[in-house]
Amino acid sequence: MGLKDPYVFAILVQIIQASMTLFTKAAVNVGMKSFIFIFYRQLAGTVFFLLFAVIFERRSVTHLTLLIFFKISAVGFLGITLAMNLFVIAFLYSISALLASATMNCVPVTTFFFAVLLRFSSSQLFDMYILNPY
Repeated sequence: MGLKDPYVFAILVQIIQASMTLFTKAAVNVGMKSFIFIFYRQLAGTVFFLLFAVIFERRSVTHLTLLIFFKISAVGFLGITLAMNLFVIAFLYSISALLASATMNCVPVTTFFFAVLLRFSSSQLFDMYILNPY
């Protein structure tokens, strides 16, 4: 495939995201509570990726300190979980599907914001232009 691989994966990600949006709408319309649905979705994703991590990364295990575990948990909770809850709430209480899909575009922004806030990541743009404007 060569040069077509990124396009195939991008299309695959879009198909998965669209199917999860339809699945979310169907589950919420049936009467499932949004917070319960988000919990099950996060739990299924954790189990899925944990299996891949155990299979492929078992030889390169590094030590996980309590501070690193806290930071990863906080960024995961505040980034993706908060954004998913906002998405479902926007999906339930808004008439426009545009608003619901716009909240999904906030996932990278919220995750990056909380990662910088918890000093899990650094922004060189912030250091260059905000701290030293001249």
